[in-house]
Amino acid sequence: MKRRSTIAGVFLTTLVGIGAVVYLAQFAPVGSSSIEAADHIALSPHGEWPLKIQAGSLVAFWGDSNTAGSRLKLRNASFPTQFDQALAPTVTVSTQARGGATASDALGWDDATQAPQVVILMFGSNDADTRGILTPRSPIPVGEFKRDLAGLVDRHTQAGATVVILAPPPVGSSAMQARLEPYRAAARDIAVERGVRFRDTGEAFDPGDTPLQSDKLHINEVGQARLANWLLSLVAVEE
Repeated sequence: MKRRSTIAGVFLTTLVGIGAVVYLAQFAPVGSSSIEAADHIALSPHGEWPLKIQAGSLVAFWGDSNTAGSRLKLRNASFPTQFDQALAPTVTVSTQARGGATASDALGWDDATQAPQVVILMFGSNDADTRGILTPRSPIPVGEFKRDLAGLVDRHTQAGATVVILAPPPVGSSAMQARLEPYRAAARDIAVERGVRFRDTGEAFDPGDTPLQSDKLHINEVGQARLANWLLSLVAVEE
């Protein structure tokens, strides 16, 4: 009887272990520097496009690690930096972005010394706790995310800035994408409610072809370049 119990216990432990490996495989790095994104729900634009930017304006990017360009092998490869390089010296760019940042975190950030004329916000990946059990965080409820994002929009519009909300980019597994989708949709909801512009960063990539780093969350250098070029195609600088 004891031997049977032992065998059953080993069998059960093995099954649990296999299940954990299968589950974690959805999130774990796979050793490649270019991972395709999972299918995602495309979100329609909102507001007037192209975005008109007056020469001499300051454009401020606010976001998390994908805005900051975390873990990139090349310096100055983030899409805000490439946007800056393409439009300098006609337009000036500043970046307020930190790895792990949520919309709530950004509410506590100090504004730049010079008030920006355009503010581009991209949050949601960390609010959604996209990587699940592989991070120590917990997801922020969607309602709270919407409140925080609306607070950021109000803060900048009241200061006279034109605000653009970008949906966070697609990620590299169906499980991660399922966590992220409600936050992508919520970002558009706030843009509509507050009457500001919105675009889905998924537009920058071919279906299933968001170039991601091996963690399936961070955009790699190719993806950053595509984001920059896509965003540049949506703006018109006026002298």
